[in-house]
Amino acid sequence: MDLLNEIFRCSNVQACLEHPHKDHPCSRVVLSQRSESVTNHLMPEPWSGSLEKAPILFLSSNPAMGNVNEYPQHSWVDDSVTDYFENRFGGGKKQWIRDGRYALRKDQTYGGSVSFWSAVKKRASELMPNDEIRPGVDYALSEVVHCPSAKELGVTDALGECAGRFLRPILHRSGARVVVCLGRIARIAIREIFSIPDGVTMYGPQQVGDQLRYFTFIPHPNAWTGPWSIRECLSSEDFKTLQEFISLREVSV
Repeated sequence: MDLLNEIFRCSNVQACLEHPHKDHPCSRVVLSQRSESVTNHLMPEPWSGSLEKAPILFLSSNPAMGNVNEYPQHSWVDDSVTDYFENRFGGGKKQWIRDGRYALRKDQTYGGSVSFWSAVKKRASELMPNDEIRPGVDYALSEVVHCPSAKELGVTDALGECAGRFLRPILHRSGARVVVCLGRIARIAIREIFSIPDGVTMYGPQQVGDQLRYFTFIPHPNAWTGPWSIRECLSSEDFKTLQEFISLREVSV
């Protein structure tokens, strides 16, 4: 099974649903949905966009709940699941997200603008100021814990297990030159992998797989206090370094 569908069909989800009273690091985040089986469960979200090609990857804590939106079910075949996530922002069997901000609902109408998607597009435009930013093409999105929950419920418990299984493979698969870590949970996960000291706002270039990458750490768009922009979080020299690095055509070694 390929990585995308391996995450989507994570065996821990089935285990936690079948044995709800058994101690497991993922139990709290899985059981927070109060679903009885995978049939009506919001499955893990691997990533959104062209992970292998997008020059920017945004990493956050875990997906928010979206019960009214059209979303893959466990019964979907692998190709349909892949189409949804890889082509979520355009080019798929349906226009799953319109204009990078509006999610397709189950009733086939579009909901209101999603503030998180609007925010990451603005952050991408900081790094690529001379381009017309294309969601899913110029940047992809993923999380360090892949199960959806409300208000990050259960995320801290599941972080070691989920990031331990999937974060490195995602980074190796990613073509990103710059990885933007949004918020405390994503910062903890990346700093633990690469032994990055506290207080560092930019790290790299670091060889990850066959790609050199920079990591930067900024508050989550939903954080109460900022600054939220990459420019404000970094020194002018570091910010310029990221802009120049992301514009290079070839940065692998």
